[in-house]
Amino acid sequence: KNREVKSLLAAHKVPDFFVEVRFTENKLSELEEVMRVHGIDAHECVMVNDSYTEILAVQKRFPGLRTLTPDALDLLGREKVA
Repeated sequence: KNREVKSLLAAHKVPDFFVEVRFTENKLSELEEVMRVHGIDAHECVMVNDSYTEILAVQKRFPGLRTLTPDALDLLGREKVA
C-alpha cells in the first residue's frame, strides 16, 4: 500500500529476489492481474498478509489460494517441506 515500495525495500535491505514489486490500492484486483500476467493458478499460490479482513476477502475470491500471516512464516520455516 506504500507508493515508495522500491525505496522501502532498499532501506530495509530486502534482497532483490522478487520478479516484480507493485503498489496497489486494490489488492484483490492486483492479485488477480499478477496471477494472470505470470500464469499462476490460485491453487499454486500462497499469500502472506497481516490483515484478517483482507485474508477473508482473498479466500472468498480465490478459494484455492492459501494465505498465511507473517507470524506463521517462522513456523513454516521450521517445518519440513515435502
